[in-house]
Amino acid sequence: MAFGVVIAGAAPAGATINQNTLGCEGLAVITPKHGAPITINANQSQAHVPRTAVSVTYSGAVTTVTHNHHGYVAVAAGPFKIHFYSWSGANRSNKTTDSGRRKYPSELADVPPGKYRVTGGHFSPEGVCTGEMTIIVDGSPLSTPVGIVAVAGTVVFAGLVVFAGFARAGARRVFR
Repeated sequence: MAFGVVIAGAAPAGATINQNTLGCEGLAVITPKHGAPITINANQSQAHVPRTAVSVTYSGAVTTVTHNHHGYVAVAAGPFKIHFYSWSGANRSNKTTDSGRRKYPSELADVPPGKYRVTGGHFSPEGVCTGEMTIIVDGSPLSTPVGIVAVAGTVVFAGLVVFAGFARAGARRVFR
């Protein structure tokens, strides 16, 4: 529950908290393969994330106890929506907090560096928390196969456009 609340409830530049009738809050600590841990708090203004990391430790809370709840965190990468984390449960023990550790989403290793839209929410009969934000995936555009193909495709396309322009200009001269 909490990891979704962290991402969905965060408020960086461009973030939108659509609903928060449950009093959701939380944070996530990303442990990169090299370097210091990265803490993303639910109320910070911006989040840079690495393409690869070891794990994510999360914690979160709601002020209203929820039952029969479910939720998700997803990242939109182009036309695709990658669900990184989802949860559900009856919550018979009436917990208002959750914490744990999960493997860092391996799908981020394949996306080119840049800005991505994250959406998420926590849903229950007692209320809802939903939101969206922008994360900035760090790295070089040439650090992934997708990035290399995109750059190569752009160069080839630009070359074809220039070639087509010259061919068209040459064809006009012949027919005048």
